[in-house]
Amino acid sequence: KLRFERSADGINSRIVSQSLQDLYNQSKVSFQVADVESLTSVFKSDDDSGNVKTFDTIIDTFGLCVFPNPEKALAQARELLSPGGQLLLLEHQDSTVAKFLSPTRSLSEVSKSCRYDDDVKGLVRSAGFSDIEFVDLA
Repeated sequence: KLRFERSADGINSRIVSQSLQDLYNQSKVSFQVADVESLTSVFKSDDDSGNVKTFDTIIDTFGLCVFPNPEKALAQARELLSPGGQLLLLEHQDSTVAKFLSPTRSLSEVSKSCRYDDDVKGLVRSAGFSDIEFVDLA
């Protein structure tokens, strides 16, 4: 388990008891490259049961806007969550700012790769998540 210490500003925190490198060296954490739309095939159980491994928490930061099919990505996340598990997203929701920037989408390759006007709340709901809490940060 990681122990976090919150900074004086109450926003930032840091791991104080164990580094990510230590966890990796101890085989307690691993990194994998995989297709976000096929995660259940990547996280199959080590036995022959056909079950998938599950997670207490899944975190995604600004990924939904670049996934080709965010609905499938969210459905995969829901399947991989343990009962009572949580999905934590940091995403930009369709907003007035996004509507204002929409005409700029074609100005660069970078802007074409991110759909900053996705209806994230709608995507999460349509993926079957319940007990949802949204917090607007801007």
